[in-house]
Amino acid sequence: MASYNDSCHPLASRFRSHVTDPALPGVGAKSAHLRDQMRFVVCPDIDSAWDDLRLYAALLHSVAAYRERLALFQSRVAIFEAPERLTESVFEAILWTRLQSLADKDARHGQDDGPRVNRDPDSAQFSLSLGGIDNIGTAKTRPEGSKGWSTVGR
Repeated sequence: MASYNDSCHPLASRFRSHVTDPALPGVGAKSAHLRDQMRFVVCPDIDSAWDDLRLYAALLHSVAAYRERLALFQSRVAIFEAPERLTESVFEAILWTRLQSLADKDARHGQDDGPRVNRDPDSAQFSLSLGGIDNIGTAKTRPEGSKGWSTVGR
């Protein structure tokens, strides 16, 4: 079985250091890290669909692991090596492209949205379903110079 955890990658180590920063308010991320329930997939470029199949497979692996062991604070972190700096608006547009690609792959595999999924991206209740698990939240770090986390869907 393929490994879907890039936890030894240098960017994963940097991310874990970021999560353990006391100034970061991310309680869920800190809990996942402390419980060793944070898995990583590192991809070359967020603006490329090249690794979407690998990312999708890693997310499905996480869904299967969650179904096997229903534990709180399980996280799959996708880290993209490039580009290093994006404006907030460009990042948002690219993120939506990646999410749409993942949703398209899910639909091609016959996965239905769960009953709690709200597909309206303008809704405060927007959520994503992958692998038949609904209400998957996505989080992102803010661009350089900003502080904290921003939730895209929850």
